[in-house]
Parts: sequence; structure tokens; C-alpha cells
Amino acid sequence: MVDVSFLEQKAKDLAKRTAGAIMAARLNTERSEVKRNASRKIEAARAGKAAALKSLDTQAQKGMKGKAGKALSQRAGVIQATTYHHDGVESVS
Repeated sequence: MVDVSFLEQKAKDLAKRTAGAIMAARLNTERSEVKRNASRKIEAARAGKAAALKSLDTQAQKGMKGKAGKALSQRAGVIQATTYHHDGVESVS
């Protein structure tokens, strides 16, 4: 005859492993979603940076001179020096 407590213990162990596997799958899904969101934000920042550079370049080409032109070129230089890392943090070099 089979020991009932042995079968109960096996069932509990299986339930724990199944619950652990489900939690791990959920965690992996959440991590993937976080990575996708970070990638989207980085791409949006890059697109914004490119648009800002184009706008500043266009304004500079329209003939801004003197102090305004100098300030504009300095702003463009700062934007060009800004880089975005894989985690979405920007830094100025």
C-alpha cells in the first residue's frame, strides 16, 4: 500500500514548483516590458535630439548673427555632445 503522506508531500512540492515557474514567467514578462519601454524612450529621445539639431541648424542658416547666433551655435554644440546610454540616462561629454 502507498503511503498517503508521501503522495501529499509530492503534491505540495509539485504545487510549489509550478507556482515558482509561474512567478518566474511573470517576472520575465515584466522585465521584457520594462526593456521595451526603455528602448522606446531612448528612440524618442534620439528622434527629439535629431529634430532639435535640425531646427537649430535651420535657424542658424536663416542668418542669425551676433550674440543670438553665437548662443544658438553653443546650444547646438551642447545637444550634439549629449549622448544617451542603454539605460536611458543622458550625459554631456
